[in-house]
Amino acid sequence: MVQALADLSRNMVGWSTPEKIIVFESDDWGSIRMPSVEIRNKLIENGIPVDQNDFTRLDRLESFTDLDSLIDLLTHFKDESGRNPVITTLNIMGNPDFDGIMNANGQEYFWQPVASTYKEYGEDPDKMKTLWLNGIENGMILPQFHGREHLNVKRWMRGIAAGLPATMLGLNYRITGIQPKESGEERGEYQAAYDIDFPEDIPYVNNILNDGLDAFEKYFGFKSDLFVPTNGPLNQSCYPVLVKKGVRFINSGKLEREPLGNGKVKRHFRWLGKMDDSGLLFITRNCFFEPCQQGGGGDWVRYCINAIENAFKWNKPAVISSHRLNYIGGLSTSNRDIGLKMLNELFARILQKWPDVSFMSTPQLGQKILDSK
Repeated sequence: MVQALADLSRNMVGWSTPEKIIVFESDDWGSIRMPSVEIRNKLIENGIPVDQNDFTRLDRLESFTDLDSLIDLLTHFKDESGRNPVITTLNIMGNPDFDGIMNANGQEYFWQPVASTYKEYGEDPDKMKTLWLNGIENGMILPQFHGREHLNVKRWMRGIAAGLPATMLGLNYRITGIQPKESGEERGEYQAAYDIDFPEDIPYVNNILNDGLDAFEKYFGFKSDLFVPTNGPLNQSCYPVLVKKGVRFINSGKLEREPLGNGKVKRHFRWLGKMDDSGLLFITRNCFFEPCQQGGGGDWVRYCINAIENAFKWNKPAVISSHRLNYIGGLSTSNRDIGLKMLNELFARILQKWPDVSFMSTPQLGQKILDSK
């Protein structure tokens, strides 16, 4: 009954179409998350249970092999129009420059572009960029903007200034993603980049959005049509900045929490195809595929197929959410193997059950909605 009500709430309201559309979104590409198995083990030895969280247990900056393997899998499937599945990757364009921050004794923040992060992690930045661009050209992936960093810079720097023990340990080990419940610290989530603590943080967030969208265009050679805020929260006063930079579509939960600062929030009800006064069109997700996360309830392929079926029943496109961690092998090669195996099964089942399905990127879906208005 609870699941049925959840499925109903995801699909009852919003833009409809008889066409069976599959959109596949994958968050967090480009972010550092957990640097290595060695650092993960050292944090555990220091009493930080990072093995209890899927993202610090399994997720790491993507390697050439990770991304290449994912793209190769997509080449084996086509819809009835001959289109391969396209994954809309949500990309982070930079990460903290830990050396710069530590050289400044934590008094000043510095960040590095994603190409520098690839180099620092042992990947050839030119090969990585070529792989991204080839995937785009061949229609297998379409990067869109997720953030300059997957980090609430103001909140994290306040934690450093306060000398919070787990935060300082994370700084020394080059990790920002230790969650509050694992750290034992009374603070907010560092990964929620735009979840402001105070109203006066908003101009800083706008500067980060400007920098990040510029970095996106410089790296990929085109503007991002879509913005998916990391972890969700974003103050609406940032919307005009997004529109000015060419963003047309924004991801939102059905019941979205807008941070106002000083602990205040405003709730918004949003649906697929809703237009904001700023001109942004909302895209909402209604299916989930997280095969490598703990506590997933068993058969993620069946779970996702059921969610897709429910979306189609209500004449809604299936907008699938699936994080990068499902396809990353840097901390565990078996993690990548399992994720790719189950993704392969998912696409096979989709085409078997719905041979008339249409694969689209999120901006293609957004444009289709705009054209229908």
